[in-house]
Amino acid sequence: MKQTVNIDKYVGKNGKYIISMNKTFKQAFSILELKHINLMLRINRINRLCVEYTKKWKKEKTKWNNTNYEFAFLQEEIIYHMRRVVDDMISIVWIQNQIESQRYVDKIEIDSIGRYLNKKNSDFKCFDECIEFLKIINSISNSYKHSVYQTVQILISREEPSFYVYGYKSNDTNNEEGEYLYSQTELLEGLEKMLNIYLGEVYETIL
Repeated sequence: MKQTVNIDKYVGKNGKYIISMNKTFKQAFSILELKHINLMLRINRINRLCVEYTKKWKKEKTKWNNTNYEFAFLQEEIIYHMRRVVDDMISIVWIQNQIESQRYVDKIEIDSIGRYLNKKNSDFKCFDECIEFLKIINSISNSYKHSVYQTVQILISREEPSFYVYGYKSNDTNNEEGEYLYSQTELLEGLEKMLNIYLGEVYETIL
């Protein structure tokens, strides 16, 4: 049976969608469910990209010339999606907790890795056992976004698919030089651990 949906009540005078978390319980969780679907689809994309990355790594690791920017762009895309997934996990669970506590959600106060790491006097602690993973993803993501030196120095690990990070804090060479290598396995294990915690939180509420 074909159904029509009237979305006029969700569109403001300026033509933009009205997205408010302060709706009925059912409406609010419908919004979070859409975010959840997006998150899970993004994880599927991460898996596909990691498979592609591993295949490319097997070819590139034998070459002396590591200035392969297509390879580097693939690394950046994987990290981007990992970062976005983690940010979304944090924001979804925080919003869910507020709704469960019947608190008015005017501002999403903890919606990213940075805000989770810098939270003070908060009872939002479900991801605390993933702190080291959060710091690693935050460091790689910030380096890939901001480091001038990162895009010049491209290295490929010989041992296993990895993510190389290089640069100076605030791009200031007076600061200590930072050089790190994180394996793809390490990052995926950290992401899986966080995903399991996240799923435990959201499915506990649904059930």
